[in-house]
Amino acid sequence: MNLTQQIRKVNKIQIKKRFNFPESLLLEGKKHHSEGNPKKSLEKFLEYIKIQPLDFNTHHQIGLLYLQNGNVEEAILHFE
Repeated sequence: MNLTQQIRKVNKIQIKKRFNFPESLLLEGKKHHSEGNPKKSLEKFLEYIKIQPLDFNTHHQIGLLYLQNGNVEEAILHFE
């Protein structure tokens, strides 16, 4: 494991300790999105939405990510 991987692992642990679990998924999703990793961002947002299904802002973000990937049908489900 290189230094970058070690730092990421420590960051994940710190996020989970500092915040309660559902919000840590949301923060990780936002972090991945800002780093230009939409696939990983989408994974975290989908995990989060399973726990917080009424978070309409996150559903909107998921819809946008699906649109960016050309998956219009999935996007519409999250925009409704």
